[in-house]
Amino acid sequence: MSSLRLILSSLFHYRWINFSVLAGVALTSAILSGALVVGDSVKESLRRNAAARLSQIGPVMLGGERFFTSALADRIATELGGDAVAAPVLQITGTALNRDGGRRVNQVQILGVDDRFWKLSNKGVAPEGFADERWIAINAPLADRIGAEVDDTLIVRVELPGALSKDAPLSGESEQTTPFTASVTAVLDAEHFGLYSLKAEQVPPATIFLRRERLEAILEQSGRANLILGDDSLDAKAFAAAAEKSWGLEDLQLKVSQADATGTSQIVSSRVFFDSVIVSDLEKVAAVSSPVLTYLATDIASGENRTPYSMVSGVGPELNAIVGSEITDEEIVLSQWLADDLAAKPGDKVTLVYNVVGAGRALEEQRRTFKVAGIKAIGEAGWDQSWTPEFPGIFDVDGLDDWEPGIPIDSDRIREKDDVFWDQYKATPKAFVSLGAARSMWSNRFGDATAVRFQLKD
Repeated sequence: MSSLRLILSSLFHYRWINFSVLAGVALTSAILSGALVVGDSVKESLRRNAAARLSQIGPVMLGGERFFTSALADRIATELGGDAVAAPVLQITGTALNRDGGRRVNQVQILGVDDRFWKLSNKGVAPEGFADERWIAINAPLADRIGAEVDDTLIVRVELPGALSKDAPLSGESEQTTPFTASVTAVLDAEHFGLYSLKAEQVPPATIFLRRERLEAILEQSGRANLILGDDSLDAKAFAAAAEKSWGLEDLQLKVSQADATGTSQIVSSRVFFDSVIVSDLEKVAAVSSPVLTYLATDIASGENRTPYSMVSGVGPELNAIVGSEITDEEIVLSQWLADDLAAKPGDKVTLVYNVVGAGRALEEQRRTFKVAGIKAIGEAGWDQSWTPEFPGIFDVDGLDDWEPGIPIDSDRIREKDDVFWDQYKATPKAFVSLGAARSMWSNRFGDATAVRFQLKD
């Protein structure tokens, strides 16, 4: 028997097995081919979605809850030179209600923009009518979800940004919202940023667009932005370098003032707490620097005597005449006013009671006992209100009854003498501890200082 005949006979004899193998191979090939086709289709869909979301956007500077000056975008563009585009944007989240249909949408992204923003769209120009200060547009996803069209009226509610994050300790009133009405003048398509989003998501967000000046007025953030968008021709490293060269103290929400008559200056933040990197950078350029951490004690007790709601400052031994290098982390310096109120003297034990933010933003009461190391009079040795930052709901009120520090206040505990102290000394600390003790009690993820006192190098 020839080899060919043997092969044919074998194939015929095992024909059903061979057929099964061929069918399996064909089915597997079909599955693999289909998977490759679907994969390519999904990949292309994702690419198109990303292209529609970002349009001509390249590098991005994201502030989040931090607001820098909108003029920073101009300085970055100047630093980059050429035809570089840097667009300042005010971006927040709110809710929108269709007054006519009654349908409501949460988690709406609200964008305050100017002409530079539209240069980064695929269309490259602002939508018709954008020059009108009352112009407000929505994207197609919001129009579909809320059932709105041109000339419909939306009632939009946004939360006013605070000095501190709502997760920060002593952040003030928990929520302040404001509504505004928006008569829809346009529904934007993908070519006009209708699918804009900086998040990697397949479902495009619901978006409202309005002129930045109007949103600034609504949010009480004049001349501010929390986002700068660069065009896609820019190099990310060059963009970051230009931003670093261009920003100033106001963009970092910092302010410098004179702390005392000895030539000592103080830098404070409108966000109250300092990032540790800012403290470290300042130490590099200052001849002497000393961080300060001030916090609210809900109770100060010595024996049976108690003083409610008092500021306490933690400082290092440099640049102050109140706490010296001899004080330990277990000691405290009382004001004469507090010592008289507690009937305390040097060597006595004093307990501070305070609240910190725990898991799930829950307030946790903690306490720590100190030994009285000394007693000094308020108004002497630089003991004044300058040690206390502008805590929202505390610093800017007329009396203790108006306090809204973000923690429960028992007004029944406030005595007449406490009101008299406030009228005379406002938020002046009633006691000082070492910086190490203060940081061990009150450091948080937002920072471990509320001011830095310094003297510059010659």
